[in-house]
Amino acid sequence: MELMKALGGSEKFTLKILVPESKCGGNVDMVSIVIGKGGFMIKQLQSRTRTSIYIESYKASESAWSCAQITGEMRDIAEAVKLIYKIIEGKSSFAAFNAKVKAAVLPYLQILG
Repeated sequence: MELMKALGGSEKFTLKILVPESKCGGNVDMVSIVIGKGGFMIKQLQSRTRTSIYIESYKASESAWSCAQITGEMRDIAEAVKLIYKIIEGKSSFAAFNAKVKAAVLPYLQILG
């Protein structure tokens, strides 16, 4: 019931998701694609979804992932997550990776609407 109230309310939440640094060890920097040249893509995402998105890099720890922190109303966060993973999916040619991302994320997005 609390989730349903959150979905209908204007309360702000923060969700952290993982964004791959590259496509399965390839040379395409997925974080840079999500951010876009001069921050264009991430600004568009923030504007379209009415969220605040901050991507923290873990390159110093040699991780293959970065953490994206998304703040906003629950429905807006769900839309931002969907769009971010659509961008990643569109640039990744690895079907197995895409399937893993969908399997891990989609159940939560379906709950959020």
